[in-house]
Amino acid sequence: MKRFFILSLFLLFCFSKYTLANNLTVTSPVLVGPNASSDYVNVKFDISWDNSWRTSSAPNNWDAAWVFVKFKVGSGEWQHATISSIGHTAPSGGTITPSSDTTGVFIYRDANGTGSVNFQNVLLRWNYGANGVSDNAQVTVKVFGIEMVHVPQDSFYVGSGGTEPGSLTNGSWTSGISIPLKITSESALTVGQSSGNIWTIGNGAVDGSVGSSGSISASFPKGFQAFYCMKYSVSQEQYRDFLNMLTYTQQASRTTNAPNSGSGTFAMPPSTDHGRNGIRIQTNGVSTTTPAVYACDASEDAGMNESNDGQTLSCSWLSWGDGIAFSDWTGLRPISELEFEKACRGPSSAVAGEYAWGNASATAATATTNNRQVNETVSAPSGANVNYNDVPLYPIRVGIFATASSTRPQAGASYYGIMDMSGDLWERVVSINDAGRGFSGSHGNGVLDSNGDETGNSDWPGTGASGAGFRGGTWDGPYINISNRYIGTLTSSTRGDKGTRGFRSVRTAP
Repeated sequence: MKRFFILSLFLLFCFSKYTLANNLTVTSPVLVGPNASSDYVNVKFDISWDNSWRTSSAPNNWDAAWVFVKFKVGSGEWQHATISSIGHTAPSGGTITPSSDTTGVFIYRDANGTGSVNFQNVLLRWNYGANGVSDNAQVTVKVFGIEMVHVPQDSFYVGSGGTEPGSLTNGSWTSGISIPLKITSESALTVGQSSGNIWTIGNGAVDGSVGSSGSISASFPKGFQAFYCMKYSVSQEQYRDFLNMLTYTQQASRTTNAPNSGSGTFAMPPSTDHGRNGIRIQTNGVSTTTPAVYACDASEDAGMNESNDGQTLSCSWLSWGDGIAFSDWTGLRPISELEFEKACRGPSSAVAGEYAWGNASATAATATTNNRQVNETVSAPSGANVNYNDVPLYPIRVGIFATASSTRPQAGASYYGIMDMSGDLWERVVSINDAGRGFSGSHGNGVLDSNGDETGNSDWPGTGASGAGFRGGTWDGPYINISNRYIGTLTSSTRGDKGTRGFRSVRTAP
């Protein structure tokens, strides 16, 4: 008879988002129904979030939770649980689609509808035998959920037809207003200045070049195929919880300041100019042996994880290495720059100079209220829908512009309902230039190496960021158009110098 001594079961990555965003919560997790002969057990829990949807009309998509499980045996290190490809029990009103690589599942509505969901008695089958866990092991299990948005398979345009720096265009373009290129499949693309090829304005630009003539292989994710995209960029709450699952040495790689620094030391910023990144050391670690405990304290009042400590602020000061480590650990992957344009524009015709919400009109926020809280709100000006051009300075709450009744432009939302893809923090993407063309869209396996770096994804641009670039603009600059590639191919492995760099992961749809 198999015995499971459950030391603790609880949730991290629990977004507490007020009624303006998702408020994703996992409750009551327990292990039930162990099968002694087949080495599996069910992880049972409830999951809920606000402002959910599924629609069979435009944009013909749904939101979902990407759910995965971590465990540790006794006082050992945290490991990624192998989730079966069969044998799950979906909740009433919901469906479960497991990944084929056993890293996690998508949970979402099984029919059209809008509003909050509260899925009860979800059962995920954990094949603990595949993880080498013995029958009488003392185990601790944690269930994680990240809100995602389904981007359906469809044709779309790259390039807006405007004159944004480095904008992608049809290869027949030579000067003046550019010509968008329609991507209609995942087939290989030819790079070159000839009609029907993919090209760019000012191809000789150092930081916006499409690279040399040649081919982008069929394996490079072009955006035509369906994928899931994180609805928000990584939040401070998410990154804090990620850090708290790592070893001391892994933490040292994924932070700027050493984990054995004093209590209250900022984790990510190199100085006191932290740009609202409030992740701090709550309990300092012991070099190489004992990891630090991190908490949110954006209010800097020494009270940790309080309601005004910035848990739902977007997480700045992330390097490319930090972002791909997070992607690998969650079982997700980086987004390609072609997928970025698809996620913003959808199948709609291109609009010259457009932003993520589908037009070329932007109103910058200048002031916020309820600062750093889960209900942080833009208070001025009326109609603000983006954080850019140095006002109000620094990152703000993810999804801050959306309300239950807001339109796509008012919410600053992409065609599919993905938030903040113009402004706030730079989106890190895999470029189609020469260095990025080896990317084939492999997924993370939930495992980091002993140094805290991603592992097993040789097609990803490595920690040196060769083949990675920047899209979508940030709070301190004007380059927030969908097709603006001003630094679309800039190789930079650092966390930056002003708190402008974030990350958003995706996963190819099962």
